[in-house]
Amino acid sequence: MPRRDDIDRLYHTKSWERIRRMALERDKGLCQVCLSRSVYKQGDTVHHKQHARDDVSLFYELDNLETICREHHNKAHPEKMGSKKKVERDDVVKF
Repeated sequence: MPRRDDIDRLYHTKSWERIRRMALERDKGLCQVCLSRSVYKQGDTVHHKQHARDDVSLFYELDNLETICREHHNKAHPEKMGSKKKVERDDVVKF
């Protein structure tokens, strides 16, 4: 499993800026989780559906990215808010 520092560095690359911009444009800047519930809310985060630490080869894959709002990003990553508990999303199918 890649180290946290190695993954954090990827967020500061030109490649990330380019693919992030592509995801925001594709999603029209809207939170895709809210949109799936017929709610139109501005998204401010491009989120990896399959977490980068789980599979770094998917880091720059557009199909693995979605625009989400801060609320849904915090729900997807409660550990960043001081909680150790990870939340399973009901709209993601794991194989």
